[in-house]
Amino acid sequence: MISNTENFAVIMLYPVSMDLGRMYQENMHPLRGMAPLEGPTRIYIMDLRNGNVISGISTDPGISFSTHHVNAWEEGDEIVIDYASNMWSNMPNYLNFKNIMSEDKGNIVPTFLMKRARINIKTKEVKVHDWKNALEIPYINYLEFPNINTNYNGIRNRFVYGWIGIDNQRQGLVKKDLEDSRNDKVWSVPFHYPGEPFFVANTGKDEDDGIVLSIVYDGTFKKSYILLLDGKTFDVSVYYY
Repeated sequence: MISNTENFAVIMLYPVSMDLGRMYQENMHPLRGMAPLEGPTRIYIMDLRNGNVISGISTDPGISFSTHHVNAWEEGDEIVIDYASNMWSNMPNYLNFKNIMSEDKGNIVPTFLMKRARINIKTKEVKVHDWKNALEIPYINYLEFPNINTNYNGIRNRFVYGWIGIDNQRQGLVKKDLEDSRNDKVWSVPFHYPGEPFFVANTGKDEDDGIVLSIVYDGTFKKSYILLLDGKTFDVSVYYY
């Protein structure tokens, strides 16, 4: 997994590999071919200005596996990375048909959780923190498919949009305020299943001035529609079946 700031590329090598023999036995399903490796996650930082590489950075068990990086930026001697953490062992069975069709909601806790890593490029120390949740919304930081205003790639961003799967029956979209989590917002409708959200920026100066677009499946009418949410208020702007 690779992220970049204005001056650095950050490469994370997780202790997970693809077992091609096992994948062949599992009808070439890549997630079923995942296998663990010994050792911690290794981090390499490349200076994009001269190609020099900083190695010897590792974290155990702070960063074990990640499905997506949100963004990365520089703060003094530190590189900050927001990412969706997950246990690699959860991936092979995530799309198990029996689990998807189960109506047992229960007390299911998603396995992915947003975290922030601070990497000191001088001391090579890595600190990992959870995102804040002032409103104590149980699932707000269990988001996936994170998306931001791409004008902020490589520099500090404030807002993140993402998908949440509370369980196989309840899904939604979230707007996360990383500077003041009291402003976090959620869109969810029973039996409506949104896909990965995309933020489309307007020409305004505000970071969240834009539209959040997602394709949503309406389980009641068995049709999909295009959903457009206001990037600021997270209210529905319009939707089309």
